[in-house]
Amino acid sequence: MDQLQLNPLYSRVQSNFSREIQNSLEVKLLKYLNLFMLLLNSFEEKTRIAANNAEDVVELKIGKTIEGSSWKVGIACIATIC
Repeated sequence: MDQLQLNPLYSRVQSNFSREIQNSLEVKLLKYLNLFMLLLNSFEEKTRIAANNAEDVVELKIGKTIEGSSWKVGIACIATIC
């Protein structure tokens, strides 16, 4: 085979090889993207649970503070106005 006959064959092989590499990279990228999304969703869920727990603790402490205190409601006079 001379050079002219090998050139199209080489181009076809190179094109197929490039396409296979591109497909392989796309598959790997999608796998990593899916893994990242799973981790992100897991982190988001854990953060939401922690925030809900913290909110419950704050509400409990406020409730205990209110139960143990007597509250007086009134209007304070500001010195410059009175």
